[in-house]
Amino acid sequence: MLLFLEGKTTERKLRLFAVACCHRISPLLVDESSLRAVQVCDEMADGDVAEDERVGVYLLNSELARRFLDKQEWVFARAAAAAYGCIASTVRAGATCDEAILCAAAALDAERMDREQGGQGVLV
Repeated sequence: MLLFLEGKTTERKLRLFAVACCHRISPLLVDESSLRAVQVCDEMADGDVAEDERVGVYLLNSELARRFLDKQEWVFARAAAAAYGCIASTVRAGATCDEAILCAAAALDAERMDREQGGQGVLV
């Protein structure tokens, strides 16, 4: 779908779609900084958020997915990566919302697989 949309939509619409994808996985965003990253992205779509706030949220989220990976919490790592991708698109030059959208889909897949396997992949 992202390939189909390439060049046919605005960055704002893609950001809103990434935010919607992150809202879909919000139960998997177990860290407050991930939730704040999604909120800041949402606010960016309709108005400007101060750069220092965006950068601060970006920095808080930069290592979060890695911490979940280190603990082998795959579902939460993918969800955190989705939030990170969302906020990165507002801070890093050339970054797009694609990463957030793909990571949100991966989080849903991982959560579904974990549920089918009886919750063996998530350490809560």
